[in-house]
Amino acid sequence: MTIAKLKHHFMDVFKPQLGCCTKVKATLYLKTDAHLVFLKKRPVPYAFVPLLDPEIDHLVAQNFISAVDHSQRAAPIVVVRKANGSIRLRANFSTGLNDALTEHNPKLEPLFPRISAYGFRVRIDKCHIVVTQLTYLGNVITAARRRSDPKKVDAIIQMPKPKDTAQVRSFLGLINYYGAFVPKMRRLRLPLDPLLEEETTFN
Repeated sequence: MTIAKLKHHFMDVFKPQLGCCTKVKATLYLKTDAHLVFLKKRPVPYAFVPLLDPEIDHLVAQNFISAVDHSQRAAPIVVVRKANGSIRLRANFSTGLNDALTEHNPKLEPLFPRISAYGFRVRIDKCHIVVTQLTYLGNVITAARRRSDPKKVDAIIQMPKPKDTAQVRSFLGLINYYGAFVPKMRRLRLPLDPLLEEETTFN
């Protein structure tokens, strides 16, 4: 079956609405010795602030998240701008970034029926089919290697000088993400580490 026929035959897979799994109900099981973690919120980039509340309201209205007055657990959100200009919200549950990327090459003909059967949706304008290179999570991935996205690197270069501890932490988080591409990253960033101390004064 050709790509065009696949897209036409499984049009429901490409509907614009968010999809919900209709086959399995997910359950999270905590370890018996797990302790509650409540992390403070982190500043959201100013450009995203006007978009944040409408996106949260939309997710609540769609029953993807629920509003609460208080919680014993909390994780800071990460706001990511999509290619179409809208935003995606993520919770940062980890203390670091995993550089490992799982490679897979699914066959499309059995893939689309499974997506449809489980009630999920994918955006056709974001699908890259039969390509030799794609950009994913700030990386340019080919069959031969993975390299940093030049646009992301340029954004780091153009970042203004940090004015407080939170902005220093944000900057270090960005450069650490590309640590695999920078030899001796730990040594190079060492002069900036003292700026993470709370008593640091910025001019």
